[in-house]
Amino acid sequence: MRLTIFVIILIVLLGAGLAWLAGSGALAGSVRAAAVAQIAQALGREVRVARLAGDPLRGIVLDGVRIAAPPGERGTFFDVTRIVLRFHPLTLLVDLLRGRGPAASLATIELDRPVLVLSRDAADRWNYPRLPQRRTGGAGLAGFTGTLDIREGTLIVTDAWQQPVPFGAHFERVTGSISWSDSPRLRIEMDAVNTDGRTPALLRVAGIALPAQGVVDLAFTTRGASAAHWGEYLARLDWLRWTGGTVDGDAHLLVSRWGPETAYDYRASLRMHDGRAVLLPTQVTLSEIEGPLVLDNRRVTSDGLAMVVDASPVWVRGEITHMAGAHLDLAIRSVSLDLTTLKRLFFPSAGLQISGRTGGEVRVAGSLGSLLVDGAVTSGAGQIQGQAFSDLSAHLQLYGGVLVFDGVDSALDGGRTRGYVRLTLPTREFFVLADLERVNVRSIGSLDLLPIPFRGEATGFIAAAGTPGSIVGQARLGLARGDVAGVIVDHADAVLGFGRGVVDVDRFEAHRGPAVAHATGTIGQSGTLDLALVATNMNLQALGGFAGPGRWLAGTADLDGHLTGAVGAPVVSGRLDAREGRLGPFPFDQATGAVQLSATGFMTPGLVLRDGEGFYEAAGEVGWGAPEHLDLALRARRIPAQRLFDIAKMPLDVTGTVDGTVRLTGTFNDPRADGAVTLTDGFVGGQPVDRAIAAFRWTGGGLQLDDVSLEVNASRIALHGSVDQRGQLALSFATTDFDLHDAAALRNGAVHVDGAVNLEGILGGSLTAPTVTAALSSTTIRLNGQPVDRVEGTLSYQRGRFTLAPLSLFREGGTLELSGSALLGEDPVLDLRASAQQVGLSTLLGFLRIRPPFALNGMVDGEVGVSGRVSDPAAVLTAQLTDGVAGDHTIRHAAVNATLAGHAITLRTLSITPEQGSVIGAGRIDLGGASELEISGQGLSLGLLQALAGGRRSMDGELEFTLQLSGDLADP
Repeated sequence: MRLTIFVIILIVLLGAGLAWLAGSGALAGSVRAAAVAQIAQALGREVRVARLAGDPLRGIVLDGVRIAAPPGERGTFFDVTRIVLRFHPLTLLVDLLRGRGPAASLATIELDRPVLVLSRDAADRWNYPRLPQRRTGGAGLAGFTGTLDIREGTLIVTDAWQQPVPFGAHFERVTGSISWSDSPRLRIEMDAVNTDGRTPALLRVAGIALPAQGVVDLAFTTRGASAAHWGEYLARLDWLRWTGGTVDGDAHLLVSRWGPETAYDYRASLRMHDGRAVLLPTQVTLSEIEGPLVLDNRRVTSDGLAMVVDASPVWVRGEITHMAGAHLDLAIRSVSLDLTTLKRLFFPSAGLQISGRTGGEVRVAGSLGSLLVDGAVTSGAGQIQGQAFSDLSAHLQLYGGVLVFDGVDSALDGGRTRGYVRLTLPTREFFVLADLERVNVRSIGSLDLLPIPFRGEATGFIAAAGTPGSIVGQARLGLARGDVAGVIVDHADAVLGFGRGVVDVDRFEAHRGPAVAHATGTIGQSGTLDLALVATNMNLQALGGFAGPGRWLAGTADLDGHLTGAVGAPVVSGRLDAREGRLGPFPFDQATGAVQLSATGFMTPGLVLRDGEGFYEAAGEVGWGAPEHLDLALRARRIPAQRLFDIAKMPLDVTGTVDGTVRLTGTFNDPRADGAVTLTDGFVGGQPVDRAIAAFRWTGGGLQLDDVSLEVNASRIALHGSVDQRGQLALSFATTDFDLHDAAALRNGAVHVDGAVNLEGILGGSLTAPTVTAALSSTTIRLNGQPVDRVEGTLSYQRGRFTLAPLSLFREGGTLELSGSALLGEDPVLDLRASAQQVGLSTLLGFLRIRPPFALNGMVDGEVGVSGRVSDPAAVLTAQLTDGVAGDHTIRHAAVNATLAGHAITLRTLSITPEQGSVIGAGRIDLGGASELEISGQGLSLGLLQALAGGRRSMDGELEFTLQLSGDLADP
């Protein structure tokens, strides 16, 4: 207010001095020069007056008055277009006659459009001049009791004292008056427009001043003052920067001296409109600030300010007191406060990742360096450390860097949690006590308490304290509908302790269906596992990666062992007792032995797999991780052969038991195997086999049979070759002196074959459609008891068809050759031909099991062809007999030509020429219909008839006959 007093005194001094000089009677020119000189001397500045006119009666007019800036500075300090001094004429006359100055008779001093430039530098030095001391009597300013009127003035103020950047203010249309009517008390009334904001602001000042005592008592009224402009100057705060808004209101200022100092006492009642500010250093923005503010020397109070903090609506009530720094006592309420903003406001340096929104009300009290935040939050929802929560309510307290949430109740990942949380923000120490109800266990992951991956819903409690990476605590949890380390469980219970990075598993029990697993032990800092493990009725297929690709290990098992390795690569080892399962492709009824299982493989020093009455012994390892590998030895004992072929998916009908050893190597995509197996007391495709021994190798290309031997009684068949991955066969076989009694296919009752044969051939085609080609020879065969000197020929089989190409039988110089094929089935299809060359009739009758009651022989030449289905065959017979005998009689020649079709035999020609006479015949014999047959004899010896009929008495003479047969054979 010293600035205001100075301005008043300056104007009065200037006006009164000029008036006195004008009233002294000096000439106008000398008056102007004298006035300027005296004012310049008094102010210590250059003073210019462009023109001095008028007289005391009408008013003295000074045009173009200018006072220069302080020495050393450029510019103008004071500039006024016109000053008009008006007097009380009578009083002026009396004062002049008495030799007193004109000040007492001066009525008004009028200033038109004055411009005053005031500035203060960083050293607290103002630019206004030092005024001379006023005398207590005589002429001068002491007697002035008039009024100073100002019209349309301009005031420019700059202030660099205690300002980081010099402050500037611009006032236009300064209009008002200063009255000395109650001198030495001055009455002030002034209106102005401040143009520093975005819109002009109105200012009205009214009050009194006692310049001699340094007292100023003013009332201010403003409308639309810029908060951004004036806030930084009048209420500069280290933690707040005003950026916008306007202020309306009233203020009262009292300035007085307090010893050598000046005391300021002020009070203001303001209303903020659309205020905007930034909190430092958090850069939290305040916008849309609306509401009342009451300010005085020590505090700022509000009954309720509404604002938006970042993007959150907030209501604030309370006060901020300035006593040795700012002291806050605020009530803050919000229905939807952004949690990220909350963190930036109260604990910006905490290592918490928090987002979301919450409602609530808190009280903020204390100094900025030691705030107490106490209140309640409601309806919170968001994420903390990546964990979602909702429906949060809690009592909140923050003081001295310690953040406490008490009475926490929140929906958390499908469940609810209740408890207490304390965080020491600078050190990130924490204490958590939480009751969980059906909460997804991934929510617990943010505490890093569970080193083993869990999934599911947990119910129980957790107590934990420490800092991230160094936690001490306890937990008792029940898990429902989830999995533990990838193993699905129906429910599980755990009692855990945490300390120095080590987890003590005091108790762990998991259930899935009838399966139960128990574990105790520790989990080390680096995730190392040392747990005793007992499991019963465990489904091995439920072990996930432990069961290998394609569920390589299956069954129901009991296990007594340990869980070791690391959390990321656990290893289960112990004694396994499994039931109704399989190891790779090998099924078992029971498996017992020591095993080691991991996500990368399986290993056993000895595992016994029982399959029915047989068993396997397995030893080695199978790696299904990267890289894959197989190194497993299997020894089989008394395994049903058909089981092995079913395992190998080979469509062969094989019975018997198998013993042997197999070693599996390579990888799953490229397995290799080699071994030797023995089949005993079995059947292969209906053929009995006493023993079969096979040495084999499985490579990427298929199965290689290095040496196979089939034994039936004393007969042996050797076989070798390969079977590729598509089942294509490339096998060779051979046998010497194979006893035909050992061939089950020949035991059909229709044909009785004795003797031994030699076979050599090739087995080709595929497992589903094999082909056989074989060369046969023998010198010991008897067919239906009829000996054969030699047999040789070629046999083949393909897709159910046997082919003779051809088969020749040699007997006593004659040859019987068989060729053609037979397609097997329910009703076989025949296409066979037989050719006889000088074959004895008795040999043919023996092959056909025909035993005539009298001697019948001779040499037969001819052919027979059979075709069609066995149920309805067709045949053609052409044959002739030479050098024959019938009993004691010679048959010089016989011939027959007959056909079979439609179950009817057509006898085209029949002629028999014995030693005496002849027999001829022809006709048709229908086995299911009417027949017509005629046979006649001429000149036949009755002795031949006696030989055929078997009579004992001798007969002589000749016989002639004709036999005609017709009708149905059942009733001819």
